[in-house]
Amino acid sequence: MVAFNKDCGKIAVANEGEGVYGATGLVDPEGSVSIISLDNDGLSGTVQTVGFASIATSDEDLKAKGVHLPLELKAQEYYDLHSAKFSGDLDFAASRAAYTPATQLEPEYVKWSADGSKIYANCQENSAIVTIDVATATATTIHAMPL
Repeated sequence: MVAFNKDCGKIAVANEGEGVYGATGLVDPEGSVSIISLDNDGLSGTVQTVGFASIATSDEDLKAKGVHLPLELKAQEYYDLHSAKFSGDLDFAASRAAYTPATQLEPEYVKWSADGSKIYANCQENSAIVTIDVATATATTIHAMPL
C-alpha cells in the first residue's frame, strides 16, 4: 500500500516482505516501510527505508507483547528437524540461517497521523500496529491488537 501525507510531499509505502516458498526453500525477507520525500518537481526525491529490528528484538519479546508470529524460528526448526510428517517435504534451512524476528513482521497498510509526524503500519498477519517516527525514520513501538 502507498499513502501520501497531507501536502503530498511524502509517500509512505508498506513493504510487506512476505515469505515465498520455492525450489530452494523458504525465502522470507524483513518487512519495512519506505518514506519517499518528493522534491519540488514531484518527479524525484529521496527514500528512507524503516526496518523493524529496533522493535523486534526477539520472538519471545514480541509474543509477550501479544504479537502473532506466523512462522517463528522454533516452528521452522520443528518442521525441519523433528516433524516426521513434514521434514522430508519442507526445507527451512535457508530461512532459519537468515532468520531475524523482523522477518515475521509484515506491514500491509499505512496511515499518516493528522500532523504528519508519525506513520502507523498495520501488520495484519501479526495483529499489530507499528508506530514510525517520520523525522527520525525509525520504528518506535509495536502494539498488539487484541482479538
